[in-house]
Amino acid sequence: MKIQRIQGMTNEVIGEKGKYYVFWDIEGCSLEQAIETLMDVQYEYQLADIFIVSDKEGSYRAWCFSKRTFNETMQILLATKYVDYAFLLWTFRRHKATLRTSRKIGRPEQDVLVRLSGYERFELPNRYIHAIYETGLEKYPKLKVLKLW
Repeated sequence: MKIQRIQGMTNEVIGEKGKYYVFWDIEGCSLEQAIETLMDVQYEYQLADIFIVSDKEGSYRAWCFSKRTFNETMQILLATKYVDYAFLLWTFRRHKATLRTSRKIGRPEQDVLVRLSGYERFELPNRYIHAIYETGLEKYPKLKVLKLW
């Protein structure tokens, strides 16, 4: 599988141990479906504004700068439809979420598509934890089919 190095930021709140911003990686749905599920959890958990970005149809990242504990953040992610399972798994394993900020090869820059007005005041962080990591060029590698007979 071909890989690329990309940049992102983690959801850890600097200076507030045990607090995290709420980030989502949403896949396999329309923008309207992403908006609907994010509005549902935004209301249920009384979250601040949510910014939805994308660089490809059916692939969205969402940023919310409400501060929550790790357990609350995981509950919010699990209550959100269309969250990428790999994102959930890595968030749980690493005890933090990472969303990419750089562009992927062959894709345009990410644009903010929608801002969902929230229920809580927030401030955009002036500092954040930067991450550099590798990811595949394809979302899921093609599997080889083996004949067993």
